[in-house]
Amino acid sequence: MVIGNSMTAAALCLNRFHSELKLRQSEVETRLALGATAAQASSEATRAAARAASIPVLANLATVGMVQLPGMMTGQIIAGADPTQAIRYQIAIMYVLLATKMSVALLSVVLARRLFFTSTHQLRPEPLRNNASQYSGSA
Repeated sequence: MVIGNSMTAAALCLNRFHSELKLRQSEVETRLALGATAAQASSEATRAAARAASIPVLANLATVGMVQLPGMMTGQIIAGADPTQAIRYQIAIMYVLLATKMSVALLSVVLARRLFFTSTHQLRPEPLRNNASQYSGSA
């Protein structure tokens, strides 16, 4: 469950990161020309990618307990467990998923930066011209 959700967050994040770098290519190159590092030059793209990856996670958190009842919590209540204890377990699981998804998403961007930037902090034009999906498997 954790791995599957993390893969989705990483794919969303990498897709948005690629799109943002493509969209902001001249801005990123200007920052690099002024002496910024790859991380500094791509900080706006990183923030946009993290925001995109967090939307499904936060939407899921907002509906748990009101619109949907997660299986683990429902199963515990039906089995006779104290409902407040079942809710506490479910909240803990949701926070673990949130932390894992966001950690994996941001880590994937940090690793993907190696594909988009050289070791001398220059933007590589090839990954921006090609389809991002071919790069998402190696990050």
